[in-house]
Amino acid sequence: MDTKRVDLFVIKSIQLLVLTFFTCAVFLYYGFAAMIPMGIFVQLSATLSSVFGDMIGTTLGLVTVAAALFYIAKVPGLMSAGLAIGIDVGKMGAAAIQRIGQLSEAVKNDEEPKDVSVDVVVKEQTT
Repeated sequence: MDTKRVDLFVIKSIQLLVLTFFTCAVFLYYGFAAMIPMGIFVQLSATLSSVFGDMIGTTLGLVTVAAALFYIAKVPGLMSAGLAIGIDVGKMGAAAIQRIGQLSEAVKNDEEPKDVSVDVVVKEQTT
């Protein structure tokens, strides 16, 4: 078997693993963001139901969680910052997959792979 084909297979396998990892990371991030309020609601309504009864406890739990989420949504920039984190993880994954794709193309064309350095730049947003 040709070593070039083996190299391409290994590179494409790593590219698939990186794609799977970053896809899972983004899904987990947004999944946890959605599940945390639901978990708080379930625990709070169960606690309040043991004190006030099922209907009143569930209603109080729902109102409490909804009020907390409404308050969090009113904090300026907090929702966009939370969304930006997930988007940044997605962009980082896309850049990693693109670099691996460039390596694959270099191996396919019998070229020397380019040394790609990554600079992490943190910029402060002003609103």
